Amino acid sequence: MNNKKGQAGLAIVTALFIFIVGMSAINLYKDDLTLSRTINGINCVDSSAISDGFKLTCLGFDLIVPISIILVISVTTGLVVNKFIKGRKWTKIIVEKKIISILRDSQPRKALK
Repeated sequence: MNNKKGQAGLAIVTALFIFIVGMSAINLYKDDLTLSRTINGINCVDSSAISDGFKLTCLGFDLIVPISIILVISVTTGLVVNKFIKGRKWTKIIVEKKIISILRDSQPRKALK
């Protein structure tokens, strides 16, 4: 696969697949999270009747869905951006200049007499 357009298309299709599967997985466990927060679960509805530890647990349950959405979006975006930036010549030149400057700085210098 030496065709860069084909590789970019494959990266977009793969990112779209990961996005669809990730969002479907979030929908699968969202109902269970809502059910576990009710009176039958850990009772996050009545905040005065539960301890501080359970309030923190309720907060964790509330954050699972947004963090999962952010994770899915960042993975798919990172996959596409990596594919388009990785093939650019200017990034290779910048990286080579950084490595050369790091190697030049790391060499021991001779002491002045």
